Formats: sequence, C-alpha cells, structure tokens
Amino acid sequence: MLAKGIYTIENEMAGQTIINGVILETIKNTKENYILIINHVICEINKSLLISKKYNNKTCNVHVYLKGCSLRNLPLTTIKKLIDVLSITFEDTLNYCYIYDVSNIAALTWNIIKRFIDPVTKKKVILIKSSKNHQ
Repeated sequence: MLAKGIYTIENEMAGQTIINGVILETIKNTKENYILIINHVICEINKSLLISKKYNNKTCNVHVYLKGCSLRNLPLTTIKKLIDVLSITFEDTLNYCYIYDVSNIAALTWNIIKRFIDPVTKKKVILIKSSKNHQ
C-alpha cells in the first residue's frame, strides 16, 4: 500500500518524491506504522537523489498532496514530524518540500508549527493552498 502512496518519479532532470496524504490516512496511526512510513519516505528520497545525480544535481524535491485529507486523520503535526526527519536526514539534499491543497486551518496551524522548525528548513517548505480556498 505504501508504494501507491509514496513513490518517486523523474521530472525536470531531477528526482521528485510524491507523498499522497489520502493513502497515509488509511494506515492505522501507530508508532510501528509511523516508523514504516518514515523509512519508506527515506528510501524513496534516496531514489530521487539517485535520479538527480544522473543530471549532476545534488538535490531533489518532495511533493505532499493533501487533497481529500482531513486534519483529524492526517494532523499537521504528522507533516511537521516528516519535515523534521527530512531536514535531519537530507539537510543538504532536499531542495524544496511542496505541500499542496493546504486548507486555511492547516495554514494557520503551520504558522504556529513553523516557529519550532529550523529556519533553513522552514524556507524549503512551500505551502500551496487548494483552489477552493481562493474563492
């Protein structure tokens, strides 16, 4: 199931790791599953870096899609933990982490959480609100 929700593609001469939040919501929230998810993300980002290396690029991007996710089932604190792991494990190799379809509530929560994230890492996280929030 993780392979359908967390995978790597080659795009724009770099590796891109895709994380589908809807798939993550279906996985029971236990410490064992959290470790499994983080390890799978790390493995996929390493694949992205191998793709990027083919083009003499030392960085990759992570794309987190939250469309259809609720904060109850996939709390922003989970995303924060993921960002923390990425910033520690891939400090110099993570180009950007794009988080798509961010609700207004999630954006407000992010404004609180980002105060506890390393400033360099914080600049690498880009929130993109869903189009329905612009209406």
